[in-house]
Amino acid sequence: MLAHLVAFGLLTFLFWRFVESFGRPLSGRFVWIAALWLGVYAALDEYLQQFVNRGTNLWDWLANLAGVASVLAVLEWHRRTRRPRASSNITPTLDSPSEKT
Repeated sequence: MLAHLVAFGLLTFLFWRFVESFGRPLSGRFVWIAALWLGVYAALDEYLQQFVNRGTNLWDWLANLAGVASVLAVLEWHRRTRRPRASSNITPTLDSPSEKT
């Protein structure tokens, strides 16, 4: 079960980074959409295992969902709490007190 948790946690992290690579800021709605689609994928993955001589197991699917939910929660918390980075291209203006003589 730990393997399912870690694998789907990693899948969730990579999915998040993939969507971020488009350069648009992520909204809070994205978390719910990602959780829905990754949950559906986890269910489909568990269902299809029966066709390759592996069993379908509800507990494995729940472990998949736990991996998805935990990583999405951490990434969303990080997204909401990080502060905008200051630009390094800031130049002083001519009216600043340090440049007056």
